[in-house]
Amino acid sequence: MLLLVVVPILLIFILFQRKLLKQECPPCNKTTMQETLNSVYYRNLVLTIDDFLSTEDFENLNNFINADTEKISWVFGKNTNAKERDLNLQNSSQFVHIFVMDGEVNGNAEEKRTFLPLTLKLNKIFSPLYVHPIRIKVNARLKSNTEPLPHIDQPSSIDSKVYSMVFYLNDDESHTHLYKEFADNEETIPDHLELHRRVKTRANSCVIFHAARVHKAANSKVNQVRRVVNYMFALKTTPFDWEESERLKKEEKIRRKKKKMLDLLSKEHSILEAIALKKAESKR
Repeated sequence: MLLLVVVPILLIFILFQRKLLKQECPPCNKTTMQETLNSVYYRNLVLTIDDFLSTEDFENLNNFINADTEKISWVFGKNTNAKERDLNLQNSSQFVHIFVMDGEVNGNAEEKRTFLPLTLKLNKIFSPLYVHPIRIKVNARLKSNTEPLPHIDQPSSIDSKVYSMVFYLNDDESHTHLYKEFADNEETIPDHLELHRRVKTRANSCVIFHAARVHKAANSKVNQVRRVVNYMFALKTTPFDWEESERLKKEEKIRRKKKKMLDLLSKEHSILEAIALKKAESKR
């Protein structure tokens, strides 16, 4: 008698769970790729993952970034946000190292090998889609009593297929604050925000969310420096070509060099013309 009651209940529970999972997880059929990208799931996506990289890959990445050498360069960023909306919140500064900017790889071969495991792991998570890095940078935020401002990573429509990953390189008592609101740009961020989730800083863990979601970084509470990798990416149906990116970077470098030379020649020509004109006027 007990089995007659328990078995139907278990069956109903299993069917309900399967239906729930089907609603929450993105479809993996390439024929419905556009529907997947436009789905509410991807816009509202918030993934927290522990032990993101293997121990070896994480140690390689962490050692590369923390090494007391000239392997990577740091740039001091005075402001982390474009707009101050509350005078009680101070726009704290940080040191930044940029590996990829606007889809162009800035690092060398060693740096590429070191950061590649992040992309490979993201590809596994979002398969059959492919991750196309837009910006990969390391933020080193010093210990401070100031509180950073809420901001967005990508000034774009919330319908865009651009996402951000914050990958933590060390343990700390600080948190990343994710809010329920989205914004097209810094100017449209609401003054009053509702907290969606707080994510604690744990080494080799990450949080992934839509790049238009309003969020707030955190200063180090325990360590002198809080280091994270901020990986902004788009999801596409074709693999990212690292070699093509490097080729385009070289072409752009050559183009800028040529333009600089032409500008110099043009400037010299203008100077020569001015000298000739001055000489002609003096002879009159």
